[in-house]
Amino acid sequence: MIVPMRRLMLLCLSALFALVLGAQEPTPSLRQFTVPLHDGQLQVDELVRALFAEYELDGSALRVPEVRIDLRGARGYLLLLASRKLLLDTVRFRRDFAQSQLLVTIDRERTREVRRQLRARLAKFAGRLAGEDAAERNYELALPPALDAERPLCVLVHGVENDASMWTDLRTFLEAEPRRVQVATFNYPNDESIERVAAELSAQLRRLSSQPVVIVGHSMGGLVARAVVEDKALDPGNVRTLILVGVPNSGSNLAGFRFALEVADVLRDAGTAGFARELLAIVIDHWQDGLGEGGGDLLPGSVFLDKMAQRGRNPRVEYHLVLGTRSVLREEQLGPVQQAVKERLADRGLAKVVRPRLERWLGDLDELVDGKGDGAVSVARGRLEGVEPVLVPLDHHGLVRLRGLLGRVERAERHPVFVRIAAWLEAATAVVR
Repeated sequence: MIVPMRRLMLLCLSALFALVLGAQEPTPSLRQFTVPLHDGQLQVDELVRALFAEYELDGSALRVPEVRIDLRGARGYLLLLASRKLLLDTVRFRRDFAQSQLLVTIDRERTREVRRQLRARLAKFAGRLAGEDAAERNYELALPPALDAERPLCVLVHGVENDASMWTDLRTFLEAEPRRVQVATFNYPNDESIERVAAELSAQLRRLSSQPVVIVGHSMGGLVARAVVEDKALDPGNVRTLILVGVPNSGSNLAGFRFALEVADVLRDAGTAGFARELLAIVIDHWQDGLGEGGGDLLPGSVFLDKMAQRGRNPRVEYHLVLGTRSVLREEQLGPVQQAVKERLADRGLAKVVRPRLERWLGDLDELVDGKGDGAVSVARGRLEGVEPVLVPLDHHGLVRLRGLLGRVERAERHPVFVRIAAWLEAATAVVR
């Protein structure tokens, strides 16, 4: 069956956009694969299923019409060109009739930019409906009333799905006697790409000129801070010390879902079945939501993390790293949870589509295993070359709060992370003097 150009575009567009614009997988910036041609004709369902396979999705779970289009001649060229333009130049096609194949190239860098544009347009549209500027992105470096240029300024940078209020416990501890640390907080829209957030933080730190700065970054905030000091174009030159707390330096299967430790309550209240149900729902929700750049940047192998891995440490900055080891599952509980999720995957619907990807993730969930992760970041993926980590038995939230989701530290003076941060700040102050 030969399909008109317009109908072909409609057939391919939904599948391509769902995959190319929604996927954030461990792949190179340019991803290539081939689809066979049959006497110069392309079987549309073969193209769609090949795209699904490249993103570890089960294309057999969807009904795709078995139709063909003729790619020969000028008409075939114009058809592919029009398809490329409809996909905003995120995908390129090249016909190879000698090998009877179509070469498909996915540009992940361009895809990220398109995702940003779509999010901005959607926010602007929503703002018009609400009568306000929803597209406005608010960044704020909240400084203390008076700055002492002779002492370091400690800048606290929060993580995903948080704001400056998360620092209340640590800030109170640092500002109290006898420490009297100068503390600032950086607030940002945490669904934005990490690179854009880092650029804004860099600009605001540059305005402080020669003021010595110590950055404490939690979770995604640590990646923001690393981008500031390790990208030569962003380095403001006044950051002396970088303290990374619970940071997914090589990504996190769970942090990207904004999942963290909230599932601990589900596990306690509903047991293994409830935990599996919540995990599956979160994964499917993440696959559908392709507009939040922050979450995508956190996934292992993302474009952002690939760039970060190519940079070394800033030789003018002293690094410290703290990772948590308190999580929600014992080693022996992980197997039953994995099995429960697989059983739920047998249901019909979108769960079947994401099954290949989810089964790979299920085999690598150290984030959730007590002793191996903090519920959002695993020790293995939190490690950073050239920096020796300090391991503490706290969960992801508890690393920077008195009360975590899996326990509480009664006094700030006994919080192992607070005490270490204070000691590193004192050492930074001594160096300035």
